[in-house]
Order: sequence, then C-alpha cells, then structure tokens
Amino acid sequence: MTPQEADRLLWGAWNEQHTHLDECELCSRFEPLFWHCTSKAVVDRARCRRTHGEGLWLCALCEEGVHRWMKQHPGPQAGQHAVDAMVQRLAKTLLAKPRKYRKTLRESDDE
Repeated sequence: MTPQEADRLLWGAWNEQHTHLDECELCSRFEPLFWHCTSKAVVDRARCRRTHGEGLWLCALCEEGVHRWMKQHPGPQAGQHAVDAMVQRLAKTLLAKPRKYRKTLRESDDE
C-alpha cells in the first residue's frame, strides 16, 4: 500500500475490497474495520460483511469473537445477541475488582 492509499483510507475513502481504519464500535481500538450485520444472523464472516441491514463496524478481533459466539449460540437474533454478550464481557472485565499485586524481592545474580 502506498502512502497515498493509506492516507485516503484514513480519511474514509474505501470500497468493498479495502477496509477503512477507524475506532472499533465495540472495543474502541483504532484498527481496520469490518461490517457486522446485527439485524440478521449470518454466521459466515465473509457473507456477514456483505449483508445489508443494521450493524456495527468491528475490528478483526471483535468480529472473530462475535462470530465464535454466534456459532456456539445459534438463533434468529444471534448477530445482536453476540454483540450484547461481548459488551457484557467487556463491562464485567473493566468494572471488576482490581487484582491484588505484591512486589516480591528477587536476589540479584551479582551476589
């Protein structure tokens, strides 16, 4: 990819063959994004990216997690339920009690 092409993608010029770079609507990481249709339950990732309807722009990691969840929990609203489950997991992780850390002293190798 040339610097000009990268600059065009950063400013939102993309098409079906090229993804755009922006913040994932689920985890907020700045990554190349892929369309995930939530109004239909399409387990196949490639087909889901081409499906029209309501949805979200997800990074590859979130998209993978959503589609794995959909395979384990099939149903008519699996696309939306998978996103909801991922949001709950992220919230639970972020709002969990802080882990206790202890500093341990190590003997140096010089002694």
